[in-house]
This record gives sequence, structure tokens and C-alpha cells, in this order.
Amino acid sequence: MSVVETMRTQRLRLFLRLKEWFQRRTDTRLRAKLPPMIGRFAIALAFAAQIANASPVDPGQVEVLDGDTIRVAGGTFRLVGLDAPETYRARCASERELGNRATFRLRQLVATGGLDLERVPCACRIGTEGTPRCNYGRSCGVLKARGQDVGSLLIAEGLARTYVCGRTSCPPREPWCPTTWVTD
Repeated sequence: MSVVETMRTQRLRLFLRLKEWFQRRTDTRLRAKLPPMIGRFAIALAFAAQIANASPVDPGQVEVLDGDTIRVAGGTFRLVGLDAPETYRARCASERELGNRATFRLRQLVATGGLDLERVPCACRIGTEGTPRCNYGRSCGVLKARGQDVGSLLIAEGLARTYVCGRTSCPPREPWCPTTWVTD
């Protein structure tokens, strides 16, 4: 079962437990005093809290594709909050070398275990998430190793940069290759 399917199953179980709990309550006088909106809000809040929780992931389930992309149980995730240098489509040797170092370091962090993967919304136009028009069809996520965001660790080690997107779009990526200026 994939991480996403596990999260959906957990949300559904929580929703059903809350629904049963509300139905079994014997104190109808108290229920009559609570406006129906409060009950619905409580269910929605519990549902949202369950979605926000990260799911534990076994290191053996994680395949590191590059410094900011992983595959977990068949699903590909772009890690948010960072931009690591490219390895496959690098524009220069220094970008490729730094990208390989970032990939190697991410593999080390994954191997330590204690992983939690939180699926988060991608910064895409409405209705495009999960399609090739949004993030090349990848999901978005935050990966933590032993409670620390791996993106923050890669940034602190100089192997990636901070890269923060808005709700529906991302800023242009900065180049990793040095530019040479030609002067006359």
C-alpha cells in the first residue's frame, strides 16, 4: 500500500470513528445545545489534522532519484522548499558534480532511517496537480529524517538552495553554472 493510500485509509478510519462517536453520544440535551456547525467544524478540523500528519516510511521503500526527488512505493515526490542542482540535465560540469554530491547526501540521510514523508499540495494551477502539466506529474512532499527536514539539511550543507513557491506557481530557478561576462 502506498503512502498516499495509507493516508487516505487513515483519514477514512478517523472520519468513521468520529461519526460513530457523535452518533453514540447519549446526552442528547448537550448535542441539542451545540450548534450543528461546531460539530461539523470539529470533524473537519480532525480530518485536516490527519491529512497534515506525516506517514512513516521505511528506508527500503525510498529510491533517491536526485537531490530533490524521491520515489516511494511507485509514487514520485518532488521535495519542496529546496532546489538541488541537476544531475541528468546539468548545464555544466560543476552543476553535475554538486548535483551528484546532493544526491549522495540525500541517500545517506535516507539510509539513516527514521523517515516521515508528508504529502503537500504542489504549487500548480487549479486542476492540474498529478498531471504532466504540474510538476511533471510528480507529487510534492516534505521528507524528514529523524525529525529534521532533509531539505533544510541539504541547504545548510551548501548542496541545495532555498526554493519557495507560491500557491499556484514557482519563481524562476537560479542557474547553478557560473556565468562568464564578455567585455570589449
